[in-house]
Amino acid sequence: MIMSEWKKLLNKNSLNDEKIERREFPKKVLSKIKRYTNSNYHTEAYLEIAKELGDKHFISEFERIIDIIKRKNQLPWDEYEKRTKLYLDMMKKVKAVFINSDAVYKAT
Repeated sequence: MIMSEWKKLLNKNSLNDEKIERREFPKKVLSKIKRYTNSNYHTEAYLEIAKELGDKHFISEFERIIDIIKRKNQLPWDEYEKRTKLYLDMMKKVKAVFINSDAVYKAT
């Protein structure tokens, strides 16, 4: 599902109403995201992306989800669904802001 959503995003011009100067996502942070993903720490990887975006909403939501995972030692299904929606919404912004957004997607 996430792959098909990403392909749809690639064909759209997300956030085209806003004039945003696009920049490159730092390679050092990409490496960190890959390490998190390879260790099955997907939410932590998403948090790193949110921090690079500087989006306080995404940062606080992913921190909240990490807290739930630590307390319950798992990610409840309803929170998994929320996290997936948050991730897709965040990736719309990533596509609009970063020149190498495809590399960010592949790292997750």
